[in-house]
Amino acid sequence: MTRFIFGNGFKVLNKISTNFPETEIGIKCTEELQQFPHWLFDTAESKRDSKNITGSIGALTYLVQKFPQHPVAPKSQYLVGDIYMNDLRQKNDQRNFELAIKSYRKIIADFSGS
Repeated sequence: MTRFIFGNGFKVLNKISTNFPETEIGIKCTEELQQFPHWLFDTAESKRDSKNITGSIGALTYLVQKFPQHPVAPKSQYLVGDIYMNDLRQKNDQRNFELAIKSYRKIIADFSGS
């Protein structure tokens, strides 16, 4: 659901930017599109701080999938692993090391040299 909302927001900004490039709102939407990955990262951190762990992971996952070449993508993938390791507990209140390791390995596979 979260990815759907982020995707819709991105599409709306893109549509306005494309259809009205010379207008004040079109220019603002173009600026917002350029900052969208940073906004997603900030949103994820805010959601994490407010204990909305699922929302935080959703924003980060969307960011990594939609903007894999963006400089903030490796940091986002790392944060996913950090959340799994420190915030998202399994039913027996144990840390989720398995998902954390999987997330960290994704950094090595997808963002080598980062």
